[in-house]
Amino acid sequence: MSKIRWSNVDGVQVSKLFFGNMYYFEYLADVSEIYFDSFPLIFVMGLPKSNDKGKKYVEGINFHHFHPRERISLFRTMSRFFTNNIITDEDEDDNDLDEIISKVYDNSTKTKEEEMEELEKSLKKIPNDTLLRAREFKKVMFSSRKYRLARIAFRRYNLNNINSRIIRILPQQWYDAIVETPQRFFTGNRGKIKGERVWRESIIKSRRI
Repeated sequence: MSKIRWSNVDGVQVSKLFFGNMYYFEYLADVSEIYFDSFPLIFVMGLPKSNDKGKKYVEGINFHHFHPRERISLFRTMSRFFTNNIITDEDEDDNDLDEIISKVYDNSTKTKEEEMEELEKSLKKIPNDTLLRAREFKKVMFSSRKYRLARIAFRRYNLNNINSRIIRILPQQWYDAIVETPQRFFTGNRGKIKGERVWRESIIKSRRI
């Protein structure tokens, strides 16, 4: 197991990013960016692509653009697109995963504390081969207001600007990664921005969708 600075969450060091998995890494954006998270926590949404300048990038949903409260809401809406039945001939998803997802998606508990406790317990049982059906989710993300938080947190990351080890977060650690707050926001000119400001702006943007 491995980790990088600012995070207490263990993960697996990898050399490549694959869509549907969650990752941490350190990032230094181009100066043209208005602001960026130097320590993004993302679900990768597709295979690497090249822009018109030949630079490779990946697309991802960065949870750090929201307060942990909204991160939980975002995670719940995404949970319907989790699967651990990848590239097989099976017709049905894993029953254990179905049961876990139903608990994750259920927000009928009376308080936020109870809601988060139930989510944490559920995710400790989730199979570690679970993935997000990223391509399917991306399609609905841009067509339904229900997924507006994901749309706001959607970013592109230049692979050449990743300046640390890449850590894949295993599904049973997803909850711990989502609720911790190691984000580091900077302007393109490297001035610091408080996370609270980014969170407020993200909420305002989501309400306009």
